[in-house]
Amino acid sequence: MPLLLIVIAFSVRHALRPVRELARDLETRGAEDLSPMEGPKLPDDLRPMLAALNRLFQRIGVALDNERRLTADAAHELRTPLAALRAQWEAGQVAPTDAARQHALKQVGVGIERLSHLVVQLLALAGAESLQATSMKQDVAWPNVVGNALSDCLPMIETRGSEVEVHWPEDKPDAQTAAPLPLLGDETLLTTLLRNLIDNALRYSPHGTHVNVFFEPDRIVVEDEGGGVSPEQMARLGDRFHRVHHGEGGSGLGLSIVRRIAALHGLEVRFGKRANPDGSSGAGLRVELRRRAGFAAA
Repeated sequence: MPLLLIVIAFSVRHALRPVRELARDLETRGAEDLSPMEGPKLPDDLRPMLAALNRLFQRIGVALDNERRLTADAAHELRTPLAALRAQWEAGQVAPTDAARQHALKQVGVGIERLSHLVVQLLALAGAESLQATSMKQDVAWPNVVGNALSDCLPMIETRGSEVEVHWPEDKPDAQTAAPLPLLGDETLLTTLLRNLIDNALRYSPHGTHVNVFFEPDRIVVEDEGGGVSPEQMARLGDRFHRVHHGEGGSGLGLSIVRRIAALHGLEVRFGKRANPDGSSGAGLRVELRRRAGFAAA
């Protein structure tokens, strides 16, 4: 029996030696080293654990890359409005007349509004990127999402004298009984998505125009009456901090947030030109949300 126990202890120790080597490798790794781990001597039963670790390292690497890119982009983008605020403030301090001082203070207010909008968008993007698609488990009530999004956009709608028309499937004479795009998801995030689409449509359309939001059984479409974008610009829509018209007060993050939230819900974003009533292509922008191929419906 003692001899048998010695043999068993030696065998177990020998069998677990690859695990101890793996543990030492993990212990000595630097915080930035997310390269795949090699374990050629691991028993077959432990290879799934090594594969899971490598997949975890890959996910952490992607998350860290996203954070670094977001931090770098945010630092670059925040520098411009802060410098403009300081310049306008200094101009107001040395303004020779009350009119010049009031103009400088007005510009300071515009800069603060833009900076506030940028910070809100950055927080929304960071929050969306930290979530996983597996957390989207609630049936989406689109009327609630629309109501909250329109409430958020109401100040801009009133300021620009524009209208936002929402079209539901039952509004069509030949409508079927299907609900508008059945989906499992997070209504707060989808409110942010729809608010950004409506905000973007209002911001880049003339005052007093219409923005149409179409809910259909298989898609959501947002169309504006703006001047449209060139094919080159359309290819870059959704890139972080990319603005088509720099004269507007946007941050260049709205469509990036839309794409990220859409991806979390298994949707893809397509950009195109607005269709005229006669079927021809108009000048406005058309944004279409459709379920990705292979993604299960609610």
